Amino acid sequence: MKAAKIQISSLTSERAQADSGPAINILIVDDEAMAADTLSFTCSSADELRSSKIFTAATIDETLSILSKGNIHVLLLDKNLGADKSEKPINGIRFIPEFLELQPDLQVLVVTGAKSFSDCVEAMRLGAFGYIPKDSPEDYLVQQIKRAHEVSKLKNRSLRIERGEQRSESHIEFAGQSSAVRKLRNALAAVAETARPVLLIGDTGTGKTTAAKWIHHYRESISKQNDQAFFALNMGALAPNLIESELYGYEKGAFTDAKNARPGYIELANNGTLFLDEIGEASLDLQTKLLKIIEEGSFFRVGGTIERRSSFKLICATNRNLEQMVAEGKFREDLYMRISTFVVSIPDLEERKEDIPEIIRSVLKKCCQDNSRFISYEELPDDLIQYLLDNPPRGNIRGIEQFLSRLLVHAPRDKDGKPVLTNWQRIRELRVQKNRLSKDNQPISIEELKKRSIDFKDSSFQGLYPLLEDIYDFLVLRAIEEGGSQRKAAKILNATQGLISMRLKKIKVRRKALTQ
Repeated sequence: MKAAKIQISSLTSERAQADSGPAINILIVDDEAMAADTLSFTCSSADELRSSKIFTAATIDETLSILSKGNIHVLLLDKNLGADKSEKPINGIRFIPEFLELQPDLQVLVVTGAKSFSDCVEAMRLGAFGYIPKDSPEDYLVQQIKRAHEVSKLKNRSLRIERGEQRSESHIEFAGQSSAVRKLRNALAAVAETARPVLLIGDTGTGKTTAAKWIHHYRESISKQNDQAFFALNMGALAPNLIESELYGYEKGAFTDAKNARPGYIELANNGTLFLDEIGEASLDLQTKLLKIIEEGSFFRVGGTIERRSSFKLICATNRNLEQMVAEGKFREDLYMRISTFVVSIPDLEERKEDIPEIIRSVLKKCCQDNSRFISYEELPDDLIQYLLDNPPRGNIRGIEQFLSRLLVHAPRDKDGKPVLTNWQRIRELRVQKNRLSKDNQPISIEELKKRSIDFKDSSFQGLYPLLEDIYDFLVLRAIEEGGSQRKAAKILNATQGLISMRLKKIKVRRKALTQ
C-alpha cells in the first residue's frame, strides 16, 4: 500500500471543517491493507473525528517519509509489520524513537492484535502514548485518539514557548481611524487569505511587526484555529553563523555544542506564520536556501540528511530598498520576485497624524508598566498631545514610546510617587527629533547622487561656485538637523566643530542680507 501524500490545506477547507470537530492528522501504519482500511473507516466515520485527515503507510520507510513531509498528530502503529529481506519479522515498536525524533510532539498509539504485557511496557518505555488491542470498542479508540491529540497540541505549544514564540493571545490592532490606517487594514486583510508570501515595507518604528501579527491573527480568525504558531526572526540581530541553525534547526552532533537535535523556526512554524524582519540583511547564501523552502517547501536541518517539509505563511519586512539591492547584486532577484508578489507599505506618522492621540492612548499603559510610573491618558496635558501632533517624533510609534518613557521618568513626582506634568515643557530630555523626511525626500547614497543629471539651463543655476556654496550650506544644515548639535554634525561630516560654526555664521550673514 502506497503512502498517501500530505496535501497542504487551504483556508477555505479549514473554514468548512471548523465546526465538525478538531482537525487531527492521523497516520495509520499497518502492512495489512484490510486492517488499515478498517482503522481508517473507524476514524473517518466517527462524528468527533469528522474533520480529521487520514494517511496510511505499509512500511517503516513510508512512515518516515510521511513524517518528514508533514505534521502528524497521532500515529496508529501495528506491532507486526511483515518481514525484512532476510525474512526476519519487523517489530514496529522498535522504531518509535525514530518517529519521535522526526516529530517530537507526535503521539504514538500502538494498535495491535498481539496482547503482550511486555510489548506494552516496551512501547511506553520508548515513548508511546498508549497501547490498544485491535478488538477494543470503537468509541474507546476514538477517545484515545482525541486524548493523544490534546497531548500533542500541549507538547507542541510547550516546545514553541521554549523556543521563544512571539505570538500574542490578544487581538492585535492598529490604533486610529485615519484613512491611511483603514487602507492598511484592508490591504492586510486582502493578503492574509493568500498562501503566498507578503513583503512589508516601511520606516523604522511604523509597526511592521504589528502588521505581521495582525495578518497572523486574521488568518486564525477566518480558519477558526486559534493556536497556530507565530515566530519572528530578526535577520539583522543574529550573528551570521547562527541564522542558519536557528532557521533550519540542527541534528545531534552537527557541531560541537549540538548535544541534542533541535528543530528550527521553519519547522516550528508549520501550519502557522514565519516573520522574517530585516530580510535585506540575509546573506546571499542564506537567500538561496530561503528560495528553496519558498519554492519547494522542503529543507534540511544543519547536519541532517532527511529532507523535511513545512508549510507556513511567510511574511518578510524591510526598511531597505530591495530593488536597489537587486540592481547592486546584493539581493537575489528570484527571491525578491517570490517574496514581493504582495507588497504592503506601512504608513509613517506624517501620513497619519490624526491617529497620534489614539497611538498615545494605546502605548501609554505599556510605557507606564515598563518604567514603573503610572498615569492615565486623561491626565496627560492637552498641550503635550498637541505638541506631538505638531512634531511627530522620529522613529514613528517607537519614537512616541521613547517620548512617553522620558516624560514619565524625568518628570518630578508628588508625595505619592506620581509624575507631575504641569511644567512638562521644561524637561530637557523631551527634545523631539522630528521625522522630517517625507517619502519623496528619502536619503540617497553618494553614488546615486553622482548619477543624477543637472539642468544647467535652469534659471536658478548661477555657476559652479554659487552652486558649491549652496551644497555646502545644505550639508551643514542637514547634518545639524540629523545630529541635533554642532558637535554631532561635525562628526557626521568628518569635519571640525570650528568649521561648522564658521559656516553657520556665514549662513546667518547671508540670510540677514537677503531680508534687508
